[in-house]
Amino acid sequence: MGKQRIYSAGESSRRITRKLTLANLIMLVILFALCIVFLNVFTQTSMTARTDEKLERDLAGFSQSHLSSESHSQRLPSGLLPLIFFFDAQEGYINPHPADYMVAEHMDEILSRNLPEGYSTQVIGDRSYRIYRVVYDETLVFWEQDESYNVTETVSFLDITSEKAMIDSLRFASAGCLIASILIFGVFSYWRARKTIVPINEAWEKQRQFAADTSHELRNPLASIQTNAELLLANPDRTVEQESKHVAAILDSSHHMASMISTLLTLARADADQDEFSYSSVDLSEVAESMYEQFAQIASARDIRVIAHIEPGVRLTGDRERIGELLSILLDNAIRYTEPGGTVTISCTLDKSRPVVSIEDTGIGIADDEIDSVFQRFYRNDKARFINPEGTGLGLAIARWIVDRHDADLTVSSALGEGTRFTITFHE
Repeated sequence: MGKQRIYSAGESSRRITRKLTLANLIMLVILFALCIVFLNVFTQTSMTARTDEKLERDLAGFSQSHLSSESHSQRLPSGLLPLIFFFDAQEGYINPHPADYMVAEHMDEILSRNLPEGYSTQVIGDRSYRIYRVVYDETLVFWEQDESYNVTETVSFLDITSEKAMIDSLRFASAGCLIASILIFGVFSYWRARKTIVPINEAWEKQRQFAADTSHELRNPLASIQTNAELLLANPDRTVEQESKHVAAILDSSHHMASMISTLLTLARADADQDEFSYSSVDLSEVAESMYEQFAQIASARDIRVIAHIEPGVRLTGDRERIGELLSILLDNAIRYTEPGGTVTISCTLDKSRPVVSIEDTGIGIADDEIDSVFQRFYRNDKARFINPEGTGLGLAIARWIVDRHDADLTVSSALGEGTRFTITFHE
């Protein structure tokens, strides 16, 4: 039997974090490495170009000054002249201006090599030289100390040891920066990956919790349907009227499941941003009045008084159906969690040109540390479950979604044993 591998949410998050870290690190290191390579290549190319330009310029000055005895008597260009050799068929290589700082053995060894025409770099020991060899198609006559030489080529030298050392230092520094960048970018990438994975972990946890809560909430009505159906099958000879209690229980559980599934579909569409809102000019006063009339009768049957303070002509731009659903959820909760003899107040006013709706009850209230939690899906404390065992804990989650889609503000103030007030402030 093959090995089984079980992946947990935590392990999956760690794997994603490692992959994100590695991907970010590779991308940043490649970009940094390309910048370093470009800097090194550009620096070396620029220094080599300036060296070659100097070699060519000073050779031209040297040649011009040695083409005749008269011009040779003039002041010679400075710089590379002591490092220029010319080749005479009879005399060989001649350096008319020897320099004490040049290593003669190095010059002799370089001249003995098969030097290419044009520019090249020659290394002897720990010293580097830039060479410029020019072979002339026609023999030139160079004058030096009233003697003439038949010149067929010239070889110019420039000691670039210090420049090469600087390039090497730049490369070492670049390598050090690259290693340091890997360490720094590695830590930074891991930190960023950890921050990036946080919402993924939260979404994963919410999904897991949502699935667990849904299973739990659906289990009860399903169990009720199954139990009552088994009781009906156990007595096939009894009439529907005789078993009406079990049939009614099945029907109630079915309605409860249908309501919950409909609510879950609404939340699923909300998460996917697929539930389109139809915005238009809405008479908020009319919607509030309609909800008041609808719930006043329900509350009266429970010996709860509903009071309305509704200003006429309060309008806003929104989805009339969803606003009605929002007020319905809040009024239904207020009535359900208010004991007989209590009151529920709905008000609709204008506050600095902003429409405001508030629903206040004298019910059981909400503890301060639970106010944020009541908007979580399936959240209900023990007291709420006892008072309203058929509730799903999804109403306030939908209410908050509707408020958010209208870009409104929702505030909650409550005190245990005294009541709760929900206030929705819309924009103008």
